[in-house]
Amino acid sequence: IGEGMLDDNYEDIVNIDISAVVIDAMQKKYSNRPQLK
Repeated sequence: IGEGMLDDNYEDIVNIDISAVVIDAMQKKYSNRPQLK
């Protein structure tokens, strides 16, 4: 959802998850989009 929001010109998006594995994977996947936190 966050990536789509960026594409729709939203800024400073905070994503929440409890899985360390998912958090690590998403940080790597979207490392080129620093607006996603």
